Amino acid sequence: MKILAIVPIKKNLNSKLKLRCFENVLKLQTYFQNTIDIYLDDRGPGDSMFMDFCSRERIKVLACVRQSMINDYLRPEHTHVLMVDADVEYTPKTVTDLLRTSKVDIVAPAILAVGGDDWWYDTWGFFDENGKHANKQSPYFDGNKRVVELSSVGTMYLVPADLFRMGAMYRETDGNTEHYSVCAFAKSKGIKTLCNLDVVVRHPRLDDYGERRE
Repeated sequence: MKILAIVPIKKNLNSKLKLRCFENVLKLQTYFQNTIDIYLDDRGPGDSMFMDFCSRERIKVLACVRQSMINDYLRPEHTHVLMVDADVEYTPKTVTDLLRTSKVDIVAPAILAVGGDDWWYDTWGFFDENGKHANKQSPYFDGNKRVVELSSVGTMYLVPADLFRMGAMYRETDGNTEHYSVCAFAKSKGIKTLCNLDVVVRHPRLDDYGERRE
């Protein structure tokens, strides 16, 4: 097993968040050593040129950034791709827990906001087959399963690398994040998109850092 970790990092990211990103990456490298290749890349214009966080123009740029990093860095020896936003808080155990959940499906953790109220941060990126997005408060999805099958995830997730070799690509789609195109392609190939609610990562409240969020 060898993981390709891809971390797009916008040029105008808050310096405190950027430092935390570097710390997270260092922990990953120390833990996985020669079984992980990590690439931080600041290609792209960042968010400053976009007035609308959810605009199709912004999503098109993000899709291009992620796909170009896949094109540049994916190698035959990679078994999995870890796609992770630069501003999320996680540990190496997060990645091992995702691998334990499934090595053959797309797997994401729960994305909760920093703080004690446990509200779901990325409600736009996570939705089920009926198009129902994650609830802000628990229960985040219908039913009582701890591992739920979804139509799309975002923020941080693990992908079998062969999915990209089969033709999965990041593209903009109406009303969705760039992650949806990869999840939809996975479904067409019989590969599930899962979210393990027992694996939790934290997303900072970006307003506290002068950053915009959805």
